[in-house]
Amino acid sequence: MLKAAGRKLLRLLPRTRMFDLVHMLVYFIYAQRRLPRRNSGLLNDYLFFLKAGPELADALRQITSDKVYAKYFIDEVAGARVTPETYAVFHSVDRIRRRDLPERCVLKPSHASGTIVYLDGPDQEIGEDEREALRQALARDIYAETREINYKYLPKRILCEELIQARDEIKDYKLFCYKGRVRFTQVDWDRHGLHKQNFYDAEWNPIHVTYNRNPTGAWEPLPENYARMCELAERIARHFEWVRVDLYIRDGRIFVGELTHCHNQANGVFGSLEEERRISRIFFGEAPRDDARVAPRAPASVKDPDPEAPPAC
Repeated sequence: MLKAAGRKLLRLLPRTRMFDLVHMLVYFIYAQRRLPRRNSGLLNDYLFFLKAGPELADALRQITSDKVYAKYFIDEVAGARVTPETYAVFHSVDRIRRRDLPERCVLKPSHASGTIVYLDGPDQEIGEDEREALRQALARDIYAETREINYKYLPKRILCEELIQARDEIKDYKLFCYKGRVRFTQVDWDRHGLHKQNFYDAEWNPIHVTYNRNPTGAWEPLPENYARMCELAERIARHFEWVRVDLYIRDGRIFVGELTHCHNQANGVFGSLEEERRISRIFFGEAPRDDARVAPRAPASVKDPDPEAPPAC
């Protein structure tokens, strides 16, 4: 109850950059049990100052924080359509009619995360509970919740797009890119069960850290198309100092789901300070591979796309 009351009070703070900083500091100190320090070499400290400074107000970061607008940018710089197909965009949940939608698709807010309605067949209807969840998602103000200024002016809409993976089959690859290069990858799966997470460096060596108390799972072999995943991510990443590129794979085809500009609002917690130091050294390019050696990925070739070539993904 105290935590909920505290969150409500923080959301009432005036919407100015000074009070944004107060909001960010309270959440950071509560999560990390320390004050952020510039040049500490820690990933969360870097993300905190990125969030507290002017960087997230950059127009490109704002545009690509919106799941609808981001697709135009991603497909353009990737040189092929690598984003899920958009079927419709709604400003009101009441305008969503099942008969007007494809048999297999997903519904989710374009300005927020966390709420996804999966429609996997002609007999699957949109229940009232799901409609209410979408209404709540549509009303969410991510800027008020996190004070990430890149969300402040985004339009609130519901996106209907191509279903890439069934609800219980989702596995997403989050590629952390710094200065145009993939530094490490976070793999999430079983989101609606135990929500397991594993981390790998850029050569797919395991990084033994835990995050937000999520358990690790079995280590998987190097994906066959990992070099192509890195190539796509780095085509996008060269437009930012740092960005997280979220990828999905279906039948060997790579999809870029979205871009994230402040991972977990800088409030995600590693298992220990030493674990955060370990992954931070990898992120900033200061550490060798962590553990068991595997064959490194082939160098990613970042070339201007051939306009006559068919999509590679």
